[in-house]
Amino acid sequence: MKPVQFQYVASILGKEHSIAILEELFIRPWSSASEIAQELSIHIATAVKYLEEFRAGKIVDARIRKTRAREALEYKLTNPDINLNLNITQIVSEKAEAAFEEAKKTLVKENVKIKTNYEWNEEQQKILRINILKEGSFGHRTEVEKSIILTELEGKFFWNLPYASELPKPVTEICKKSGIDKKPDILKIMDFIKMLQNENLLEVIKR
Repeated sequence: MKPVQFQYVASILGKEHSIAILEELFIRPWSSASEIAQELSIHIATAVKYLEEFRAGKIVDARIRKTRAREALEYKLTNPDINLNLNITQIVSEKAEAAFEEAKKTLVKENVKIKTNYEWNEEQQKILRINILKEGSFGHRTEVEKSIILTELEGKFFWNLPYASELPKPVTEICKKSGIDKKPDILKIMDFIKMLQNENLLEVIKR
C-alpha cells in the first residue's frame, strides 16, 4: 500500500462510527446509506460521508439500486479483511534510488551572493554550523542573522563542497569524497541541498 493511501485509510478507520458501519455492511451487504443510518441511529448525511470515504479508500464497493420511486446507491465490503500493509523498506529504497539518479545529474558549488561564515572541526573534516550574516549598523556584515547546525552527513558533505570560484561538481562525486556511499544517505543529502538552495547558499545546476 502506498503511503498516501495508507494514511487516508488509517484516518478513516479511526473515526467514531467507522467500525460499526463496516460491521453493518458485513452483516447486511448492499445496504444503502439510509438503511445504515437507521440501523445505527445516526444521521443519514453522516452515513453518506463515511460510506463515500470508504469507497474512495477502496474499502467498499457501490452500485445503483433502482426502485419505482428513485435510484439510490448501495454498498458492500470489498473484502471483510482490511489489512494496512506499509512496506517501509520498499518506500525508502524507491526514494533513495530516485535521489541517487537525481544526484548524478545535479552539480553544486558554494554561492557567494549570501555572506556567511562557518564553524568547523578540521580534524574530522566537517562543517558544524553555517552562520548567515546580516548588515551591521554601518553597512558591514558582522551580525548573525541565522545559524544552521549541520548533521554529521551534512557537515562532511559541506566540507567537500567546491568553492564559489571553482567549477561545480556532481553531488555523487562530492558524496564519494565525503565517505557518503549509501543511497538512503544520499537521499538525505539531496534534501539538504534543497534546503541550502532555498537559503540561496548553493549554486545548483541540473544536467
